[in-house]
Amino acid sequence: MASLTADSAVVRDPVYYEDDGNVILVAESTLFKVHKSRLRKMSAVFADLLALPQGDAAVDGQTDECPIVLAGDTSEQVRSLFWALYSRPDEVVAYLGDTDNNGRWLRLLHVVELAHKYDCMALAQWALNTVAAHCRTADSLGSTEAIIALINLHRHRDQLPGLIEWAEPFLHRTTAANNVSYFTLLRAAELSQWDDLARHAYYRFVCGGASSWTSFRLTASEKLRLLTGSYNVTEVLAALPSLDMMATHLPCSSAPYCTSDWPLIWRECCSRSLSQGGKDVLAVLQQLYSLLEAVGAGKLVISGVRPRFPSGPSAVPVHNCYARSLGAAKEVADLGSKVVQRCFDEELDCLSANSPEVKALWTP
Repeated sequence: MASLTADSAVVRDPVYYEDDGNVILVAESTLFKVHKSRLRKMSAVFADLLALPQGDAAVDGQTDECPIVLAGDTSEQVRSLFWALYSRPDEVVAYLGDTDNNGRWLRLLHVVELAHKYDCMALAQWALNTVAAHCRTADSLGSTEAIIALINLHRHRDQLPGLIEWAEPFLHRTTAANNVSYFTLLRAAELSQWDDLARHAYYRFVCGGASSWTSFRLTASEKLRLLTGSYNVTEVLAALPSLDMMATHLPCSSAPYCTSDWPLIWRECCSRSLSQGGKDVLAVLQQLYSLLEAVGAGKLVISGVRPRFPSGPSAVPVHNCYARSLGAAKEVADLGSKVVQRCFDEELDCLSANSPEVKALWTP
């Protein structure tokens, strides 16, 4: 417990300094006056805190000069927790339904953080589930503050089941939309030891080009990791055209054409997608699959490949089992995220396009 000196720059919270409250708490420079009974019902941690014996001096929590200090909590976090504690259900519904209020998701993330700290796990899970429902929508994005608050929850992932499953796609989508810088994402991910997210941030740095690196204060080890990852991306992409895509092909009546035409299609589509996608592995794979689909639909003709057969309205180019080959290509494309993660693995040295390890990365 600590006393505040007369010249301490503290202010009373405009909402949660209740006239009839009976305990005063301080977070940063903001005083809160609330009700002990509510705190005890909400949290066993608060119940224990309020039950601590007091000394001979002024009783902590009874005056503005001697409040109970909530160490490590920000005033906004505490304000959010008390919002959850004091708001009526209809007020909560109205607040969360206000689509013009972009701060409502950050408030819920503050609730998750402190509810976890003070062992109110039912409240924490409710707030997290509400945020998750928002983040799962296709057009949802987050502010920088909300992104950092969400990443900080990674420290509690064992007590917050399902967090990574929906949070990572949301974080990827937000950074791709330039709502949050990759540098901010990298720093927050490293602090919270979210390794997969940190590797994704490195990958996005590489996609942006080396010229973008100089605007950030990267450490020597971070620059080395970027250079190594950039080299590895080049090598894994260079290996794409040489993959043996016939390995999973099933026998069919057009087998001679399959074995001669499919490799031509694969290499040409790889070449076109690599020329357009730069070092963005996921964009290259997406473009590659789109080109392969275009061939299968008869919208793209590859030089040297036989025209459609068997003949008839339902015929497809090349052979009558193109769908199987396209399925094999889809399995390769689906490996993109795993390949990216491996390229930026902190313990990985430089890869080689012709190495067995790179071939294994592209093996479903």
